Amino acid sequence: TKARPLIQRNPIFRDFLAASSISLLGNNIFDIAIPLYIVQRSADPILLSLANLSLTLPFFLMAPLTGFTADNFDKRRVMLASDLGQVFCLLFLLIFENFQTSHFWPILVVIFVAKTLMITFETVATFQLVPALVTDHDLNEANSWFLSCQRLIQILGPLMAGVLLTFSGLKACVWANMISFVATLFFVL
Repeated sequence: TKARPLIQRNPIFRDFLAASSISLLGNNIFDIAIPLYIVQRSADPILLSLANLSLTLPFFLMAPLTGFTADNFDKRRVMLASDLGQVFCLLFLLIFENFQTSHFWPILVVIFVAKTLMITFETVATFQLVPALVTDHDLNEANSWFLSCQRLIQILGPLMAGVLLTFSGLKACVWANMISFVATLFFVL
């Protein structure tokens, strides 16, 4: 008889996979929406470049800090703090959106912080949580499921961001990202 797939045999991994995929979808929507929002609001190519820099620079600058945090602190608390921190950053963006200001630096700082928190969560999830949720025998299959879901979300996220931005604006994208954290918060708690 053929063995059942890992997601049928391991409900904890299945729940983690679903929660992390939903959260990643929200992050991908956010990553597309923010630069488009900056272009719509400012039409300034330099601000667009700075927004993209704020989204990518944390991968380079903050990697040592996120790795240290993931290695030395309680995984559950790190994931919870990362999700809640991202929610606060996104709430700030929603509030800031209501002010008609020509200053974009607060948005860029919040993007940088939110992305750093996302990387911290992702570091714990990818490199420590997946191996902890499955046996060594199932690790290859778990990584395949995890990476396949990530790649699918990297396709769907930009599409959903475009639709949300077109029909509902930045606030819908930010809310979609915040709501996506509910899935991982539910899993962590």
